[in-house]
Amino acid sequence: MIDAIVTFECVEIGIVVGLAQGNCNFESIFIYDSKIANYQRPTGGIVGEISPAFDKEGNPYGNFTFKKIMLDTSVVVGTLWGDFDAPVGGIIGARWDDYDVTTVRMETCDIACELDVYNDVTSTYQWYAYRRAGMLIGNTDTSETIDGRTVATAKFLTCKDVDVYYGDWANYNYCQFTNNNSSWPWVRVQAGENCNAYSNPRYG
Repeated sequence: MIDAIVTFECVEIGIVVGLAQGNCNFESIFIYDSKIANYQRPTGGIVGEISPAFDKEGNPYGNFTFKKIMLDTSVVVGTLWGDFDAPVGGIIGARWDDYDVTTVRMETCDIACELDVYNDVTSTYQWYAYRRAGMLIGNTDTSETIDGRTVATAKFLTCKDVDVYYGDWANYNYCQFTNNNSSWPWVRVQAGENCNAYSNPRYG
């Protein structure tokens, strides 16, 4: 169980790990009553950034497993809006992988944290949603074009028994970003749907 306040600037940060490379397993982690905030670098509720490692022959590899992970409604994960290098995610802030070899498996996870993505970390930009934000992964580093629009994809991700809960913080309906035929996989945020966050965690 983790109860933490983490504030930093200019490096990738996570409540558990800032940067993870290669083969990593994270299991039985319950985070509550915590806040993590960053500036212009990836921020994650568990890991700030994942990327490949290299074997002796120089071949890239990376396999990441997240099992029995819970971030409850008292956790806030945020980073300063305005820079493509500053994605924010409930579990992983960003996946940077020029080789596209890293895989991620999530199993038996409950993610109910608040993403501080439209109020920045300390300010009040109520008209913006962050460019790269996700309850599981902020930036997937993969995309494809669908109907002329570039969208983020996560074919490297496998999930089993993974639940995401959105609270009142997601109840907004304005987002300035549109794709505009850009190669960047920006996110179009629609009106949030208030869901009942759980009161009895499955783990703890």
